[in-house]
Amino acid sequence: MARRSLSVVTVGLSLTAGGLLATGATSGLFRGRFANNGDEFERWIRVGLVVAAAAVGLLLFQWLKYRLAEPARRKVPPPQPDPRLLRKLRDDAAKALDEHHLRLDDVLTFVALVIDPPRHRQRVAETVGLEERVITQHVSVEFALPPVATPDVPRYVPVLSPMKGQLVDNFRLADASGRSLSDLSFVETTRLAAAGLILLLQNAAVGVIAAPEPDDGGDQLLPPDQITAEPVPEKTITELLEKLDPRLGDAYLFLLQEITWRGRVDPATAAENIASSLDLVGTLISADGRRQLQLYVLALSVAYPIVAVAPKEIVAGNRVLLRYERALVPAALSKRRRGLMRVLLGLNRGMLRVMLGIKPYQIALPLQLASTAASYHMRLNGPDNKYVLGQHFLCHGCGLDVARDWVPTADPQGEFGCFHTTTTDSESPRVRDPDRHFRLRPRSGQSFVHLYLRGFGSSTKPYFRDLYLLAQFKEVPPGSRAAAAVTAAACTALVGLMGHLVSANTQPASVPALLLAIPAAAASWFGFAGDAQTLVGSSLLARLSQLVTAAVCFVAIGVYFTSHHGHLPGGIAIVGISEPVWVGLFAVSAINFLYVSYRFALKLQRYHSLLRKREQVDLEDPLW
Repeated sequence: MARRSLSVVTVGLSLTAGGLLATGATSGLFRGRFANNGDEFERWIRVGLVVAAAAVGLLLFQWLKYRLAEPARRKVPPPQPDPRLLRKLRDDAAKALDEHHLRLDDVLTFVALVIDPPRHRQRVAETVGLEERVITQHVSVEFALPPVATPDVPRYVPVLSPMKGQLVDNFRLADASGRSLSDLSFVETTRLAAAGLILLLQNAAVGVIAAPEPDDGGDQLLPPDQITAEPVPEKTITELLEKLDPRLGDAYLFLLQEITWRGRVDPATAAENIASSLDLVGTLISADGRRQLQLYVLALSVAYPIVAVAPKEIVAGNRVLLRYERALVPAALSKRRRGLMRVLLGLNRGMLRVMLGIKPYQIALPLQLASTAASYHMRLNGPDNKYVLGQHFLCHGCGLDVARDWVPTADPQGEFGCFHTTTTDSESPRVRDPDRHFRLRPRSGQSFVHLYLRGFGSSTKPYFRDLYLLAQFKEVPPGSRAAAAVTAAACTALVGLMGHLVSANTQPASVPALLLAIPAAAASWFGFAGDAQTLVGSSLLARLSQLVTAAVCFVAIGVYFTSHHGHLPGGIAIVGISEPVWVGLFAVSAINFLYVSYRFALKLQRYHSLLRKREQVDLEDPLW
């Protein structure tokens, strides 16, 4: 019934708008109903009908937009795990540890990489390509794995932790040679995370997990750091969980619920829930154990790790290089500026580019991977026919370029909630931490951006968050602006010629009109037949100039075959054109040609200046 009522409303509004528009476009319907000034009254009635049709059409557009947005409001949240499922998962993880389906070394490696990724992810190199209609991300990660007792077995290595609720597209995992690797399934990863939580809780417990001595059957305390080769000699993990303090057992289930929670999770809410769960145990766990539990559970609460199975053949000296690639779909970056188009039509520059079929000229890439590595490289490869116009290393909150006197903070600062402040040490122009460094490759007309970061990740002290790289691309000259200038020049010359012929009372012919159709067709072709396979597109100015050229040509063809339109007063003629309509068309075309040519010359000069920046050329760079 709801779908039928929506269809009835849509059809009703469509028929109403069409009827009003058809009536307003018909002449002679109202002229005979007025004794005097029938033509004047009919003209105003038709204008009112057209305005009413436009209003109904706008209402129809808003209604259809409401219908398109309706499925998003009916989104059903995913089902969450219940206590029975959590207890079963806990028992399965304990059984896997007891029966060695999960080796202790595997679990400890996973826990170490989740708790302190910058320590073990020594180098991350991220390369992003923009040649296709989506972003292709290629990442290589060099790991320094923790030492284990049995190094001749495969290792479980978390390589990527996408946010929960995010679907990873076209994912491929490989080793350094490009050979494909397998990764754990969702069930296996969840069981591994539950086993890691068991070991962390056992390691953090102070005098609550007891193992009987062989001689008298009494109890002895298990040291917090006694998790090396075998879980517990005398008792299995399952037996220990049965004798666990009830408060620790409840805390484990609460923490496991945070880890297995499905859908997008707010980090602040997850941190509060973790702190409340750990408050249940009080002094039953050590301070260091509490901090490790917080880091572990928080990391797995907001993200889902993709765990690679690294064969022993590719691990050398506890170091391994893994690669993965995936596809990313970018979102709109257009800012809502309060311009004239925005006020009158609700349009901004980004929407205007979409309407004209032009792809964006800039892209913003988040740098979350930098916070998980000791050293980080980001390379953004643009299309070959584009060059880097601007590159900025920014804070997402305040929108300012990252400065060397910034200091990271643990809590949000200011009205934008940024995780940084400015150092008061005026003697040092660099960042306060000497191990932290960043550098952007200078612009020299290249088609790529290279950003290097070191020391921007940490698990033990505050670190920068919400940083991103903004890159702006422009076409390598001549590009679409040159095409727009050429078509505008042809249009100006032909409009001037036709205006001169008409002003001289020359008998109209069809040849000049056919000549005018050439720049109109050229403007349409050059404007809408380029950059079909790239993510960043051509110039908005060039597209608007080509539309103006096409419009002037079409209007000039219509005016050419109409009657005489008078002359300018006083016998004035501009480049031999005396008719006002042709003077206006020539002026519009000439202004269009001059402006787009001026902007093309500026673009050419700017690109040439980038190529000749000697101070930005390294000694090893080739010159040409």
